[in-house]
Amino acid sequence: MADAPVTATEAGRILGMHRTEVSRRAQPGGVLEHAVVEPARGRKAARFSRRSINVYAAALRDQRELDPQHERARRDRASADMQEFKLRVEQGEYLPHAVVERMQVAEATAVKNILLAWSTTIADSLHRAAVREDVHGVEAVLDRAVRDVLLELADPERPIECPHCGADMTAEAPPATTTCGAPTKAGTPCTRPAGGGGRCYQHVGREA
Repeated sequence: MADAPVTATEAGRILGMHRTEVSRRAQPGGVLEHAVVEPARGRKAARFSRRSINVYAAALRDQRELDPQHERARRDRASADMQEFKLRVEQGEYLPHAVVERMQVAEATAVKNILLAWSTTIADSLHRAAVREDVHGVEAVLDRAVRDVLLELADPERPIECPHCGADMTAEAPPATTTCGAPTKAGTPCTRPAGGGGRCYQHVGREA
């Protein structure tokens, strides 16, 4: 049943507290006094309304979320995350969405242009192979042309031209980042990207 009575132990599990604390709060004048549906009699333990216990549990969760210390810790974590994010952006580990999108468009355009020009590029050699050699000669020309295209596309140094202005998109990529390297509590080197002074935001000021 949705509102079947629960014991102090069951209520404690819902509320995240010991059953003795539940019983204490159920005393006359306590916050859980209204939740008692079957008062304790002799050896029979008190029972509580499940619905009332669930409502109180929700109120406790809201109170914890509004707790100043909890909220301050949450803001501190968010601030630290934002600082690390900004540092990663500055060091080039993260790229703005607009830059990534433009590079994707430019790369797709480059692939399209190479493939569209492919037939014209190999037409003459393919014709000669068909006239002077057998089918194996044609296969060799096609195989060599395909490999040349794949090597060109796989070249990491190949410039990626912007389809709109012709600028080299790879020139926008920031330089590679370096890591902090400061010893952590675990004894391992810190792997966060380093900023000014050769340390990350958390270890800034330590001897590099």
